[in-house]
Amino acid sequence: MADIEVARRSASGSFILFAGNIISAAILTVTVIVVTRLLGPAGTGAYTLLLVFPNLLQSFVGLGINTGITRYAALHLSKGEPEVARRLTFHGLIFIFVSGIFLFFVALGGSSYLSSFVLHRPDLTGLSEVASSLILVQTLFQSVNAALLGFGAMRPIGLSTIAQAALKLVFSISLILIGLGVLGALLGQIVGLLVAGAVTGGVLYLRMPKRLATSRRTFGNDIHEMLRYGVPVYIGGLAITVAAQYVTIVLSAIANNVSVGYYQAAMYFIIVINNHFISAIATALFPAFAALQGVKGDTRLAFGYSVQYMGYFIAPSLTFALGAAGPLTRVLLGAAFVPSSAYLVLLCVAYLPLMMGLSAQTPFFNGVGLTRELMYVNIAGAAAIFVLAPLLSTVMGFGIPGLIYALLASNLLMAPLGLALAIRRARAIVFFKPMLSTLGSALLALIAVLAVQLFVAEPFEALGVDIVVYLSVYLTAMPFLGGVGVPDLERLDAAISGLGFFSKVILPILKFERRLLKRKVRVPNTTSSHPAPSNE
Repeated sequence: MADIEVARRSASGSFILFAGNIISAAILTVTVIVVTRLLGPAGTGAYTLLLVFPNLLQSFVGLGINTGITRYAALHLSKGEPEVARRLTFHGLIFIFVSGIFLFFVALGGSSYLSSFVLHRPDLTGLSEVASSLILVQTLFQSVNAALLGFGAMRPIGLSTIAQAALKLVFSISLILIGLGVLGALLGQIVGLLVAGAVTGGVLYLRMPKRLATSRRTFGNDIHEMLRYGVPVYIGGLAITVAAQYVTIVLSAIANNVSVGYYQAAMYFIIVINNHFISAIATALFPAFAALQGVKGDTRLAFGYSVQYMGYFIAPSLTFALGAAGPLTRVLLGAAFVPSSAYLVLLCVAYLPLMMGLSAQTPFFNGVGLTRELMYVNIAGAAAIFVLAPLLSTVMGFGIPGLIYALLASNLLMAPLGLALAIRRARAIVFFKPMLSTLGSALLALIAVLAVQLFVAEPFEALGVDIVVYLSVYLTAMPFLGGVGVPDLERLDAAISGLGFFSKVILPILKFERRLLKRKVRVPNTTSSHPAPSNE
C-alpha cells in the first residue's frame, strides 16, 4: 500500500491548500466579474497595462531565494534539523525584503519613461507610480507564504489567500463605486496584499524561534547556498515572466485599451482556472516532493499520480470554457465583453498542454533538486514566445490571435520537453493512457455542449444547460474510457476523506464513478490500470 500512502501525502497537503484557494478563487472570481463590469473594456485594458512593470520587476526580487527558502525548509525539517531550516529562512527573508525595497524605488523612478516610451500611454504615468507599490506588498505576501510553505503550514497560507481575496473584493469595488475607477482597483489590490501579508508575517514570526541555532555559517554563506540552488529556478522563471509581460507590451503596441480589455477579460478565465485552482495543487506538491526526497521517498510515483489527478481538473475546466465561451462571457461579464469570447476559445486551446503535467513539472523539478532542467524548459518556452509573438502578431498580421498562437506554441514545446527530462533525469513515471482517456472524456463532453448550443440560444439558459450536460457526459465517460479506475478512486477517497465540506462534495462523485465502473463488462478489482513499481 506504499503507493496509496504516497498519494495520500501528496494530495492531502494539496487539498488543504486547495480548500483555501477554492474559496479565494471564488471570491476573486466575483471581484474580477464586478470590477471588469464596472471598469468596462477601456478601463480593464488600462488596469492590465499598469500591472506590466510591477509584475516584471517583481520577478527580480530575491533572485530565486523564495524557492530556496521553501526547498531548504522542507528538506531540513524532513531530516530532523528544524534549527537549520529556521536560520536559512530568516536570512533569506532579509535578503528578499532588501531587494524588494530597492526594486520599488527603481519602478517609482522609471514610471514616467516606461509609461510614455514603452507602453505608449503617457497618461498612465501617475497611476503607474501608484502601481509601483505593488512590488513592496507582493514581496511581503509572497515571501512569508513561501516560508510558511516550507514549514508545512498549509492552513495559515490558505487563510491568508482567503483574506487577501476578501479584502481586495471589498476595497476594490468600494473605491471604484465612489469614483476612483482604475485607481480604486489598484488601491484595492494593494490594501489586500498589505493586510494579508502583515497578518501572515505575524504568524510566521510566532513560528520562528527567538534564538537561532548556533552556527559558524554567516548570512553570506546561507544566501550563497540558497542562490546556488535557486539561480537556475530564477533564470527559468524570469524568462517566463519576461516573456509573459513581453506579450502584454506587444499587445499595447498593436491594440488600443478597449482591445486590450477584451483580451484580458478572456485571460481572466484562464487565470482563475490555472493560477487559482490548479496552482493550489501544484504549489502544495513542491514541499511534498522535497520531503519525499529527504526521506528517500518514491518521487517518481508521486509525480505520476500528480500529473494524472491534476488532469482531472485541468481537462474539464479548459474544455468547458472553450465550449461555453459565448454564454460565459455574456452572462458573467456582460454584453460589452462579447468580443472576448473569441479570444477565450483560442486561449483554452493554447493552455490545453497543461494536461501533460506542465503545472506539476515545476514543483517536481524544484522538489527533487533538478532546477537546471526546469530552467531549460522555461527558457525554451520563453524563447518561443519572444520569436513568435512579434512574428505572428505584427509581421504576419494576425494581431491579437497571433499572440495567442505564440502562447500555444510555447506550451506545446514546454510540456513534452518537461516530461522527457523528468522521465530521463529523474526516472519519473507518467501514466499516458489515463491522460489520453481523460482528454477523450473531456472532448466528448465538449461535443455534447456544442450540440446543445444549436438548440438553446438564450445565454443564461444555455450556460445552465451546458454545465449539466458537460458534467454528465464527462463523469460518465471517464470510467468507461479508462480515465479513472478502482485503484484511483481508492487513492482519491483516502486522500480527501475528513476534509469537511470538500469531501462531502467530492466523495459522492467518487461513489458515482465507482458505480459506473461496476457496470463495465470487465473490471479488474485487484490490479491497477497502471501498476505501481516495486519499492524494494
